[in-house]
Amino acid sequence: MVGYELGEQGWQAEIAWPDRLTAIVLSGSTGDPETEDRDRAFGAAGWHARTARDWSADDIAELIERTNGSAHG
Repeated sequence: MVGYELGEQGWQAEIAWPDRLTAIVLSGSTGDPETEDRDRAFGAAGWHARTARDWSADDIAELIERTNGSAHG
């Protein structure tokens, strides 16, 4: 999903997989309180939220696969 908003405050994720609690968020300035609040909000809600630079395609694929609820054997 492109353009996801979390909670009443509308914390922004650029791309999100809500059913997998996984999101890509914009980077902010170091020490930016709004960025820190956003990151805390996603973390408190159980999300894996990182900037695009902090994710690899393999990281996202693994997390989505691991949390898809299906059993592979």
